[in-house]
Amino acid sequence: MILYDPTGHGIRSDSGGDGHFGAPRSKKKDGKTVHYKHEGTDFELLSFKDAPEQFIRAVIAGTLVLAYPYADDLSWAGCRIWGEKFMSKMFYFKAHSNLVGSKVLAGEVIGIAQNIGEKYEGVTPHIHCGLYSLNPTKLVNPENYLDTEENRLKNGGY
Repeated sequence: MILYDPTGHGIRSDSGGDGHFGAPRSKKKDGKTVHYKHEGTDFELLSFKDAPEQFIRAVIAGTLVLAYPYADDLSWAGCRIWGEKFMSKMFYFKAHSNLVGSKVLAGEVIGIAQNIGEKYEGVTPHIHCGLYSLNPTKLVNPENYLDTEENRLKNGGY
């Protein structure tokens, strides 16, 4: 399986952190700093000043259902796409309502980007993508499946 880049602009890296899978992260919780690893890949968007309503594309083929990254703030949205062997979580965009519950193709336009930089100062607008294998169910590194020459050769080419 090859993963489609949902924005076409690669992985972000900015003052808010590195967008690669497993990159170090920290946040304040109950007055203490908690360290953890990034559980996905962040795909950079264009500047919202230059292109405010950017199309977002499905990273895999499957059935699209709505999902929200923050239980206490449903203004930030996204989706899960349930494929045959993988499930992807994509956040910080509004999915087209006519696609909810429908099958989508990898690379198909599925929604419009939100500017997560409005919530987190200094963070480049991006789409977060987590990827899970379904048998067994486990978090996997999306970067191992991106459409690169190296990954195409690992996966037998095409």
